[in-house]
Amino acid sequence: MTRRFGGVATLLLLVTATLGGLAPAQAQSSGDATATIPVTPLVRSVTVSPNAVTYGNCTKGGASLTFPNDTCTTPAVTVTNTGSAGHINVHGSDAVPSDSGTHWSLLGGTTTSPPGPDKFAELTANTAGGPGTTLSNTDACDETFTMGCTASANQSANETVGLTGPSSSSDSSSSFSTTITWTAVP
Repeated sequence: MTRRFGGVATLLLLVTATLGGLAPAQAQSSGDATATIPVTPLVRSVTVSPNAVTYGNCTKGGASLTFPNDTCTTPAVTVTNTGSAGHINVHGSDAVPSDSGTHWSLLGGTTTSPPGPDKFAELTANTAGGPGTTLSNTDACDETFTMGCTASANQSANETVGLTGPSSSSDSSSSFSTTITWTAVP
């Protein structure tokens, strides 16, 4: 029995010696500070004024387009980057007749010959001179706004839009409409 008791006593003695030999827990101290980072939000915005114009000043038809391939211009519109600095892109759209019949397709890129039936070309021009931007159905840098299409906050440009009409039209509507869209981008 002594052996058994002695064995337990030895085990207790070892456990006590081991636990007693641990280093005391070290005290820790910390403090936090929260730092706020103010950020000016990026706002992309463009205004166009007026937001509706009528083509006129046509070389053959005066106040209205005639066939074949008359050229006309709009009065000036003011395009203003009303948001954060960035770039201005522009694109056009097909011309839709008032009766929703056969559209005129907008020719994109550079056109060296007059448009054919139911096709027209359109471009922007800066009233102060400089390069123009040929419009297509997809965004392009508005070189008319500034070379490289950069735009500082609140910068504006006065632009006209010109077109060369189709050689003929399948639709006999007395008016067509097209939309020119300017977009502010990073």
